[in-house]
Amino acid sequence: MTNLENLFQQYLYVSKNVLSEIFSDLLLERIILSIIEEFDIVLNSPLTKEVTPKEINQHMHLVTACFIIALHRALKIEISPDVSIDDIKEISIKIFQELVGPLADMQKNELNMVENKWKTFKESTINGTSTTYSSFNPKFIKGNEEVLEFHLNKCIFYEVFKVHEELALAPILCFYDHIFAAAVEEWIDFKRSKTIADGADYCQFCYIFRGS
Repeated sequence: MTNLENLFQQYLYVSKNVLSEIFSDLLLERIILSIIEEFDIVLNSPLTKEVTPKEINQHMHLVTACFIIALHRALKIEISPDVSIDDIKEISIKIFQELVGPLADMQKNELNMVENKWKTFKESTINGTSTTYSSFNPKFIKGNEEVLEFHLNKCIFYEVFKVHEELALAPILCFYDHIFAAAVEEWIDFKRSKTIADGADYCQFCYIFRGS
């Protein structure tokens, strides 16, 4: 199983848990089958290939956007063509929270164990952004004893939504960042005034140290 297939299976597993609280077993089975079918179509579409990053280790970013599109289309097919973006957002946020919530908690626990929380957070954020999101063209604006600000000048998620004419779904992915920000809010504030999904030229990330 490839890394992309493994990540998709994680999304699928979590989705079953979330959707089982909303739909009957029979309907859930149909929705999951539709998600699998639509995901395969979107991921392997020539449109997706147009925006696929050159670096193989960056291909994982395609999965999240393709999954949200597949979820949206599956619910339109199996539930109603008029399923709302708000409904998709609510379901997606629950999926994100279950999927990455434990990672956010892990980051919180790590900061709890160190004395210099700001230095640890700043270094891990810079390193993680530079490697995990290198295809998003990060630019670090400020990094001192109080503020860490950087911009992502490209968004692979947004590009996938754009080529598939699903831009209404793009802001949903921004919630990922708020899950991690909420985990460290005891020490660090997260502020953002611009995102590519909302029409800006870049996504802003501004972390402000609140103290011990």
